[in-house]
Amino acid sequence: MPVARDGLPPQVGLLRREPRAIPDSAGRLSASVRLAPPEPARPHSKPMRPLFRILRSANMTSRTALRFKISLLEIRPPIWRRIEMPAGRTFWDLHCAIQDAMGWDDTHLHEFRSGPARPGRPYPRDQEAIGIPDGEFLDELGETRAGWLTRLSRHFKKPGDSMIYIYDFGDNWHHRVVLEAKERRAAGIHGPTCLGGRRACPPEDCGGAGNYQSILSILSGDLDQSERTHDPEVYEYYRAHHDPARFDPGAVEFTDPEERLRLLLADPDGDPSGDP
Repeated sequence: MPVARDGLPPQVGLLRREPRAIPDSAGRLSASVRLAPPEPARPHSKPMRPLFRILRSANMTSRTALRFKISLLEIRPPIWRRIEMPAGRTFWDLHCAIQDAMGWDDTHLHEFRSGPARPGRPYPRDQEAIGIPDGEFLDELGETRAGWLTRLSRHFKKPGDSMIYIYDFGDNWHHRVVLEAKERRAAGIHGPTCLGGRRACPPEDCGGAGNYQSILSILSGDLDQSERTHDPEVYEYYRAHHDPARFDPGAVEFTDPEERLRLLLADPDGDPSGDP
């Protein structure tokens, strides 16, 4: 069984990805990432428990707060969020905060990349990726550093530093994450907060930026009915259940990243809490 960097096993069956998709002439992506049943217990399960201690160490209280702006690329009008979180956190913490602030369901794989965004094109294999190690595609995509073992300070050192956050390797959502400021953290604030944002997150599995842009055009009346790429019932569903302009920063609720990591790495035959 292949093993990724840091001696970690391939990700453990809660998520499964297919090879990256290349858009067709209409901008649609054919491959998708789907939930898969948990796999049977593996021999590597128990040695993974010390990871929770590493996560706790990375999340020690810091008096400094990092302010990030997250912008979803290839969509107009712009969709963005501004969040603040204590320094000393990991890329897994940032991943969870982005998911919660944007409104994604976290049902697909993700990764952070440095350098310019490359939607629809493969990233260089020698360029560092941070996310969930997945040995199944090690030869195709290169190594991935575990986000829960990688502190934000590895790449976000000063205001202006940025990375690309990719979610769902089928729909291929690209976000630009920019560190806007390092500030003194307000007393009593121990987790992330959402400071602002604009517009609703696209629905999961709607086909990516190209398809979502078409959906927006249909809903606004800017696209002729004959140009629809989905069944009319799909658009009626979006019309009834999706308001593209709606976003309330005060309604954002942030979940516990440590608990989400426990669920991802849980030993099916043991105590999922990670306690010895």
